[in-house]
Amino acid sequence: DLAALGLLYRALLSRLLYDFRLPLRESTTEGEVLQSVASLQRPELDSYAQLLTGRWQDLAYGHRLPAANYKQALCDGWRGLFDARVTP
Repeated sequence: DLAALGLLYRALLSRLLYDFRLPLRESTTEGEVLQSVASLQRPELDSYAQLLTGRWQDLAYGHRLPAANYKQALCDGWRGLFDARVTP
């Protein structure tokens, strides 16, 4: 679960960096990422980033696994936000 959630979080950071041109650095904190996402004024992306970041922090720092419904919500949220943007 840690590896999968970490991959999903890093993928979000990559999308934010390349698709939305957010100025992220290695030293950017999770809180700073969320502030940057909020500045985009995209409510769906903001909600998703908050959900994913919270579950990532719970697992990475608190060693608490996300509930099954969060796993499905994170996967569904990713598809809703980014699948349409993927080009073959």
